[in-house]
Amino acid sequence: MIRYSLDDLLAAYTRAAGRPLYGLAAYKVWDEHVLESMCRCFGVSFEGDIAAPLRAALERAAHVPHPLSEFLEATLLIRRFESALDALGARRTALVTLYREHARALAIAQWGELSERTEDELRAAGWDPAQEPKLDDYIDDI
Repeated sequence: MIRYSLDDLLAAYTRAAGRPLYGLAAYKVWDEHVLESMCRCFGVSFEGDIAAPLRAALERAAHVPHPLSEFLEATLLIRRFESALDALGARRTALVTLYREHARALAIAQWGELSERTEDELRAAGWDPAQEPKLDDYIDDI
């Protein structure tokens, strides 16, 4: 049985705060649905002033761009600047990890240690996997 932890909850917030998959609104709705269900399941909220530092850390993690994120085709750039791009990618990963670790510490300070939840508990909180968009339905929109 699949189990969900604090890290999964924080990842759900990061996905909901970030750019949706392929920029599709259906994935934004899905990400928000997952976050709302996980918040109900864990009995926590990201709302209010007390959660502002936690939200800020997660939003920073969500918005650190990859060095090639805005390029549709980057083969020539990769060939020419591969080592520099690798170094930038590693720095990006380190920064995102730092933000996530900071957010995890803030979450534990705010909510205490949260026990894991099961898939059944998440479903009982309103999560419906049937609502997840299927990429094939949106292929023409990409």
